[in-house]
Amino acid sequence: EKYISPGVGGIYNDKEDTLYLPSGLLTRPGWDFSDFIATIATFNNTVDAKRVLDHELSHFYCDKIKERSLGKNYHIFQINVFLPEEHIANRLVNEGIAKYIENKMNGDDKGTFSFEEWPTEIDGFSDSRVIYEGGCALVKPVIDKYGEKGIQFLLFNQPTPKELFTPKEYQDRILTDIAKLQ
Repeated sequence: EKYISPGVGGIYNDKEDTLYLPSGLLTRPGWDFSDFIATIATFNNTVDAKRVLDHELSHFYCDKIKERSLGKNYHIFQINVFLPEEHIANRLVNEGIAKYIENKMNGDDKGTFSFEEWPTEIDGFSDSRVIYEGGCALVKPVIDKYGEKGIQFLLFNQPTPKELFTPKEYQDRILTDIAKLQ
């Protein structure tokens, strides 16, 4: 729990292969009196445990895909070499995939983020809604069409610094490139 900031439902630590979940803030699916009390006591700051686990286990899954190709210590390279734009691209794709899987596993596949809301400046990516919901909108057409192969392709073909600001161009490039491999 020492890794979790207030308001965060969970964290996957790829270096330790460990999920961190805040005790007292997770609720079970369905109605439960103790969850009701926790919801009141935390002023409705609880999170559905199943959704959090689905999301964080998606990070574990993606981590294992990267480890198979790049080795166990691939994340050291990312931390030491990535430019700020590359960190953002990495987060968009990784959080987008995790949010997509979380939504799919919970029957929530409506897609509410419009690219009209997409940031035009780098500071706009500090909004968590852009990273999670925007990331999900970014990867959705690829995963919808190609499934697991789409996820693998996305993990190794992230947006360029220019494509950070042109999400539709990124999607078009990915869908074109992956189609060439079929």
